Amino acid sequence: MSSSISTKKKGGCARSGGFVPTLNRHPSARPLDNPALYRLIGGIFGREDRAESLCRKFEEAYAALQSAARAFPPDRVLYLIWKIPG
Repeated sequence: MSSSISTKKKGGCARSGGFVPTLNRHPSARPLDNPALYRLIGGIFGREDRAESLCRKFEEAYAALQSAARAFPPDRVLYLIWKIPG
């Protein structure tokens, strides 16, 4: 999982002492990274039980999606990136 947690000063956050923790996710995160993120956030907020429930639901839905996808033949794709446009 590609995540980082930092504490940054934010304006208007007097109740939190002026600091708010932030969680930054990398855009290349994969769907299977989600359960680890759920557990991380669940641990931060003391909701480990809810996080595990969400993980189970995600894993069941992901398995159902993978099973359904096997019913379709794989597509052959050519993906070109134009690095030097003219």
